[in-house]
Amino acid sequence: AVTSADGPYRADASARSFEAMGRFLHAAEAWTTAGALQPESKRADATRCVAAAAEARRRCENPRTPLLAGRAPTDKLSGREREIARLAAEGLTNREVADRLVVSERTVESHLYRVFAKLGVSSRTELAALVDR
Repeated sequence: AVTSADGPYRADASARSFEAMGRFLHAAEAWTTAGALQPESKRADATRCVAAAAEARRRCENPRTPLLAGRAPTDKLSGREREIARLAAEGLTNREVADRLVVSERTVESHLYRVFAKLGVSSRTELAALVDR
């Protein structure tokens, strides 16, 4: 899949096959590959693949293979961004996050803006699919 012109499609199809067989570790790696192969114009597809990989990882107790360890979506985030993203993914409002972390609501908004940009998501629902709680 990595070297072929239709790589994203092949990796996606492989991931679905592995998932159907109950081979969630293989599915997670295939989804991760499919997400990485998506062109910039298919950011929504890449986000879907990353979310599917995260779910497959959870189903097999979050293993750390070299492929999965190198591509964890939240690795792009600072510690504070990861903390704020986790709280937002749990359903807290910006005000609730700010109160809990003793920062301003504007600070939370700024961090979430950067988190959304780094992860390529546009909603808290998409964020929740990517954040390992």
